[in-house]
Amino acid sequence: MFKFINKDSNQVISLIETIFAVLTVAACLTGSKMVDIAIGNSHVYTPASAFCFILTFFLSNVISHLAGEAEAKACIARGLISQIIATALFFLVGLLPAQYSEVQESYMQILGTSWILVVASLSAFVISQSLQVTLFELMKAKLSVGLSNFFSVLVSQIFDTSIFTVIAFGLGQKMLFNSAGLSMLVHIFVTQYAIKMIVSIAFSPLVTLILKKAEVNFNSNLN
Repeated sequence: MFKFINKDSNQVISLIETIFAVLTVAACLTGSKMVDIAIGNSHVYTPASAFCFILTFFLSNVISHLAGEAEAKACIARGLISQIIATALFFLVGLLPAQYSEVQESYMQILGTSWILVVASLSAFVISQSLQVTLFELMKAKLSVGLSNFFSVLVSQIFDTSIFTVIAFGLGQKMLFNSAGLSMLVHIFVTQYAIKMIVSIAFSPLVTLILKKAEVNFNSNLN
């Protein structure tokens, strides 16, 4: 792959951006499934879409490093548009009459996303992604690309998880308006953020390798 970067970096960047867009749409498809993760006697629940979204954060940093901050933010905007189009299509298809009622019920359970979840997901995505790319580029002036990637993801996920949790559960399920709900809201935030950090730590060495290898290849091409 890295030899391919030397030959035509634009094609590699296009491929990465395509994967980025695919993951954002995949998040729409997987958002209805809640993953049950057992930790001792406790259970942690998180939308399956979180595992798709966290990968897009790594890719946006890679795009920013290879093609610049402006291109990364343009890719984020295209990812947002992809999600909006996918959500709109899921909704419109859901309005069409199905041959069997049970098929319609299954479709709506899987792809019939409520408007509050859509608002929560899109808001969290565009704000936290844009913030992350900006942080990544600022941190590169003082830190290695590996540390810049890790810390920018760490900070952006605080915003991503907070925005989604507050809108989807705090407002959508009215957890903000009573003490028991607030306690549950904090639990949801902490557990989801912890899961994202575990995934981030697992993928960080690979992303760091890609960033450093790409940097070496591009510098050698300039010389």
